[in-house]
Amino acid sequence: MDTQPSPSRLAELALSAPVSAHESVYVVGFTPDGAIPLIETPSDGRTVICLPGVRLTRSGAPEDAIAAMRASLAAETGCDASEWVIMSRYGIPTGHRGMATILMAPSLKRLRAPERVRALRHRVHEVPVAEANAWLAERKRSGVDVDPKVWVGLLLAERHFPRWARARLCAALARLRQ
Repeated sequence: MDTQPSPSRLAELALSAPVSAHESVYVVGFTPDGAIPLIETPSDGRTVICLPGVRLTRSGAPEDAIAAMRASLAAETGCDASEWVIMSRYGIPTGHRGMATILMAPSLKRLRAPERVRALRHRVHEVPVAEANAWLAERKRSGVDVDPKVWVGLLLAERHFPRWARARLCAALARLRQ
C-alpha cells in the first residue's frame, strides 16, 4: 500500500490516463479534532453534500496538480494536508471519459477557522467521524442530496485509516530500533 506517495507519484497517477477528458480528485480529510470536513453546496436548485475536491486540467506540470489540490482544499475547508493516501482511482462511467481519485488526508492542519473560510456558494461542515453516517442520513431525510462519493470515501477511509496508522507505527518503531 502506498501510504505516502511523493508529489510526483501522486501527480503521475492523477494525470496518467491520456484518453480522459478530465481528472477529478476528492479528499476525505481528518481534522485534529477527529472531524471530516464536508461541503454543502447548491446544485441545480437543490443542496448537495460533497467531499472537497478539484477538477484538474491536462495542461501544466505534475506539481501544478498537487498545488491545485492543496489550493482547493484550503479554499473550500480552510485546511491543508501534508500527507495523502491514495484510496481509489476509477473511470467515471459517463460520456465524459474522465477519471476520479479519492484520497485520504489523515492529518489535516487548519490554516484558519472553518467559519472564516470565505465561501461564496458553499458551507463547510466539520462532522465528527463517529457521527458522520447518522449526520448524513439526517441531512438526506431533510431533503439534502448526498453525493455518492461521500459514502464511498467514508467506506474507503474506514478501510485505509488503520493501514495508514499501522504503517506509521511500524515506521516509528523501525526508527526507534536504529
